Amino acid sequence: MYRVAFILLGLSSNLVAQNINGVDTGPAAISTTVAQCLLQNGYKLFAGRIGKTTGTVDNVGITNIQNALAAGIPYVHAYIMPNAQHDAATQVQNALNALGSTKVNVLWLDIENSQYQQWSTDTSTNQQFFVDLWNAAVPYAGKSFDYLGVYSFKTQWDPVMGDTFNAGLPATTPIWWARYNSNTDPCGGWENFALWQNGCPSFAIHQYCCLTTKNICGVGPFDTSTAAWAGWQDFRNTSQISRARI
Repeated sequence: MYRVAFILLGLSSNLVAQNINGVDTGPAAISTTVAQCLLQNGYKLFAGRIGKTTGTVDNVGITNIQNALAAGIPYVHAYIMPNAQHDAATQVQNALNALGSTKVNVLWLDIENSQYQQWSTDTSTNQQFFVDLWNAAVPYAGKSFDYLGVYSFKTQWDPVMGDTFNAGLPATTPIWWARYNSNTDPCGGWENFALWQNGCPSFAIHQYCCLTTKNICGVGPFDTSTAAWAGWQDFRNTSQISRARI
């Protein structure tokens, strides 16, 4: 997720579905002016990083989120890329405390089979780390974010967490997954894994295209990718989804 990523979202309620474009800036700084430009050009979702793989707070990402909100971008998300050699709870708490009174729609916990996240070779150790991450985030639900989800996919989750670990979470847990198959179907190429064993879930982002270099609103170039949102529903009718401790 070290990138700016275009996100094509299929946002649905009980009545209508529509496509929404978004952007993930990774470590790059985005001003309010740039965020306004993104919105004017149809980008209605912004995802900002608030926790880095160094185990520290991403203050640039937090400022980006605040700028996106100030610009009027309607869907603003945050993600934490944790370091498994640092205390899980401390990383989450530090990032969300630094976010302060700023509130996002979704907080994503990023689980990738990356050397920068410094996972243990013991999957049970990694599993406990994930549980600790999740449980540290839950008390902030309703204050710092509305819903809690996971960024991962089968080829990243299985080597780190094991192919049977589901953390006891429901299959309705939001998932941001990647498969660069150029298939713009939000569920195109989906593979069941972890807790998502019943097909492509309703609450999902699919990154489906390769990284490219693109200038966005006069800022860049950045590495970009594309994603799609499948069946994002009105969470106000499911107020307890993905908030429970595990």
